[in-house]
Formats: sequence, structure tokens, C-alpha cells
Amino acid sequence: KFVPKLLNFDRKQRCVDITRELLNAVNDDPDLLKRVITGDESWVY
Repeated sequence: KFVPKLLNFDRKQRCVDITRELLNAVNDDPDLLKRVITGDESWVY
């Protein structure tokens, strides 16, 4: 069964902040994403 995650404002804002930091890092080093592995987390039980 899939369990949806409810994010509060602070958690959503942290996601936005991290995304902005990553965009700034990519602007400084365009080859950065070639060295980054990403993923997503799902809660299933």
C-alpha cells in the first residue's frame, strides 16, 4: 500500500531551498550533473 507524505510549509520550503542551491551549483559547474546520482523515496508497506 502506498503511503502519501504530507509536507508542512517548512519541509516544502527546504525542498525549494535545496533545489535553488543545486541550480546555482550547476550554473557554476555545468558538468556537475554528470557526477550526481539522484533518486526518490517512496514509502510502501
